[in-house]
Amino acid sequence: MKKRKKMDETEYLLRPPRNAKRLMNALERSRAIVVDGDAESASSTIPAFLARPKGAPVYHGFKILHDVVVDGFTFGAITTLNLNPATRETPL
Repeated sequence: MKKRKKMDETEYLLRPPRNAKRLMNALERSRAIVVDGDAESASSTIPAFLARPKGAPVYHGFKILHDVVVDGFTFGAITTLNLNPATRETPL
């Protein structure tokens, strides 16, 4: 059995991930987060969707699509829709 060299913290952090190819493929397919720039944040340094004010709903800070209502339910978006992978542009 081959003995593995013990890595120091820097070597460990700088080593390539074991599944780097899978990670890169996932990043290429990922979508951008759609945030509501007008939403109030409980922090001056953290976006509203991560630092909701006390009592705010869980979707606070994400884009609400006020023109999309079905059976009284208003839809919202967390990630971009119909993202153009070439330009990373979104219709929202």
